[in-house]
Order: sequence, then C-alpha cells, then structure tokens
Amino acid sequence: MKRKHRSQNGGRRAQKRPQLTEARVFSREMLVSVDSGREFKSILIDFKEDLHPVATVKELLVEDLTFTALQKKRLVLMDGAAMKRSIAFMQRDEQLK
Repeated sequence: MKRKHRSQNGGRRAQKRPQLTEARVFSREMLVSVDSGREFKSILIDFKEDLHPVATVKELLVEDLTFTALQKKRLVLMDGAAMKRSIAFMQRDEQLK
C-alpha cells in the first residue's frame, strides 16, 4: 500500500506564499544572461588596470570587489522594479476607489 505524504498543514495544499511570488517576480526581472558575464569581465579588467593587484590575495580581493559591484547594481535594479510595481499597485487601487 502506498503511503500518502501529508504536509504540516494537515494535507491541504499550501497556498501561494507572498515571498515565493515576490521571488518569481524578481527572478523574471533579474535573469542572468551572457551579458552579465561580459560585464563582470569588463569591470574586472578595469579594476585590475586601476588597482594593479600583484599577490594572489589582492587578485581575489579585486574579484570580490567586482562581484560586489555587480551585486549592488542588481540590487538597485531590483529596488527600482519593486518601486515601479508598488506605484502601479497604488494607481490601480486609486482607480478602484
């Protein structure tokens, strides 16, 4: 006999959680493409030319700096996208009133 797996909520299907929906929205807007790899290499080259890392540790620090710069850029883009969605939501809400 097959055993049925029951979830913690008593077997009912879990309703969509807001955080999962948000993650899907952000992932659609933040798809990583080949361009981000090119952008990473371009920024890395610029940092290396400016900072002239010599030792292995310095090379790693420059790579970390490059990665952090790209992450910061992505966060700013995500924040902007979230603001646009909030504004659109508020505008729709005002129209319904």
